[in-house]
Amino acid sequence: MGLVKIGRVIRPHGVKGGMKVSSDFKYKNNAFVKGNTIYIKDKFYTIMSYTNTGGNQLDILYLEGINTIDDVITIRHKNIYINKDDLNIDEILDEELI
Repeated sequence: MGLVKIGRVIRPHGVKGGMKVSSDFKYKNNAFVKGNTIYIKDKFYTIMSYTNTGGNQLDILYLEGINTIDDVITIRHKNIYINKDDLNIDEILDEELI
């Protein structure tokens, strides 16, 4: 299992556990898919909802088990990782070269 960094939690969004995520990951539309498992701070979470905000790099993410602002604050400024095998991409990623 090879974990790849796909973003970073920036701050809470709303009161129901939403979070603003910064990601310049090339394949974020493959990574942030409902049902995918991501890893933050040695824990895994299932993606419940993801909204790409367009031109801005800050997107909105909801995870199973993160239900309040306080839950988001505990993972604020933490990196988000995904198992490379879950991306269904055959090419070598830039993140693997660094």
